[in-house]
Amino acid sequence: TVNFALHKYAVQSTTLEYNNFNWTADKAVDGNYDGSNPDNSRTCSSTMVTFNVWANHTWEVDIGPPIIVKTITVYGRTD
Repeated sequence: TVNFALHKYAVQSTTLEYNNFNWTADKAVDGNYDGSNPDNSRTCSSTMVTFNVWANHTWEVDIGPPIIVKTITVYGRTD
């Protein structure tokens, strides 16, 4: 399989700032998917926490020209 999103431009609607760190969208496409301890490994991206149930949080990646995608794999936190 090929990771077409690897190191591509990523953006999210908001960015969580926590523990003196910005959990920016590029963390999701940097190739590091060790989610064992996100506070130490800094591998996750995250939008801001909100209690507004109508909030529309988004995350996007530009993979370039149109391609046929057969599989999408999302790695979550493992802690």
